[in-house]
Amino acid sequence: MRIRTIALCIALNLTGPAHAAQPIDTLLKLNHGPSREELDVKEKLIDAAISQGSEEKDPERNNARFEQIEDQARQWGNDEGMYYFHSKNQKRLEDFSTQLDKTVDFNQFVVNGNMLLPTVQKTIQLFEKNSSREARRVTTSYTLDDKAEVVMNPPSWREYLTFPIEKPEMMPTALMPRTKEEEDAFLKAFSEGWELGRKQAKVILDESFSRLENKINGLYEFRFANLTNVVSMPKAEVVHEGVILDSDGQTIYVDDVRFKINHDAYFNDIKKWRPVFVEREQ
Repeated sequence: MRIRTIALCIALNLTGPAHAAQPIDTLLKLNHGPSREELDVKEKLIDAAISQGSEEKDPERNNARFEQIEDQARQWGNDEGMYYFHSKNQKRLEDFSTQLDKTVDFNQFVVNGNMLLPTVQKTIQLFEKNSSREARRVTTSYTLDDKAEVVMNPPSWREYLTFPIEKPEMMPTALMPRTKEEEDAFLKAFSEGWELGRKQAKVILDESFSRLENKINGLYEFRFANLTNVVSMPKAEVVHEGVILDSDGQTIYVDDVRFKINHDAYFNDIKKWRPVFVEREQ
């Protein structure tokens, strides 16, 4: 079967302090359609399952058992499919880790060494109809979303895109197919579950990228809102405690330094807002 290769284009439309849309495209080439590797994995799983079933000569069909086989095979196929494609997506991300490290850089949003800036969510063209006699239209809205937080190290795209999934357990041996009819039903249900797993792995990847995109865009929106004095910068302080004796008297902390966020960001009075003039690129 011909392998169709599609490009998953991760477009992070970032609005930087220059107030210019800066599209950042990272290309991940993912196989769409069954590859030789995928077919081999499925074949091994199915063979292992069928080999554990004991053959019966001229058995009578047990409808309840038949339905259980289908349900278990579909669920197992779903789990194995999601595990396979999720693992494959994680491998692809690692292949492009160098590009992602450069593209998604949180260092620019960490100030004073330890404070990750808050985020602002910008919404354009809101329309709300309260009743048949009243409606509301808003050109743009800004919402303070994530608060500033203390971080030991700048976040990474890995925190949003990479996470493990445990290898699924095989379906119960007692429900492995014993007859040709059960085997056919098992194969059909397993393949259906496998395709569902493929879709779920894609949903996981898409939602992870959406979370990352929203975070980055929100950080850029805050930077621009702060540049125009629409919102204030959160206030933090560094407290040098010196030498501290623990309350139980058993531990001494030398050069104890504490970093605290005292005030969150807030919207400034409109009279304090200031325009920013940006030279349009030719």
